[in-house]
Amino acid sequence: MLLEVPDVLPEVPTLAEAGINFIRSGWLGVCAPAGTPAAIIELLNRDIAPIVRSLEYRTLIETAGSIAAASTPEELERIMQQTLAEVAPTIAEFHLQRE
Repeated sequence: MLLEVPDVLPEVPTLAEAGINFIRSGWLGVCAPAGTPAAIIELLNRDIAPIVRSLEYRTLIETAGSIAAASTPEELERIMQQTLAEVAPTIAEFHLQRE
């Protein structure tokens, strides 16, 4: 799992607990072109992370049914790679390609 989900409905079983093998994940991240100087990446992360952690943003995101979580650029890269690995079987099964 990419992110631990708070137990907001403890009486409702998760899909896995119900015997359903289904992975559903989504994330939103800010990316920059390859070759962007590290100082710019650090500046973006330093300015964006506090917004994601703010009560106003978290309330907005959680009202929509998601979870706000800030990360480092390295953590976002790990999440992106993990997501790709998790969906790779579906990509292969349906012969999906990037345009």
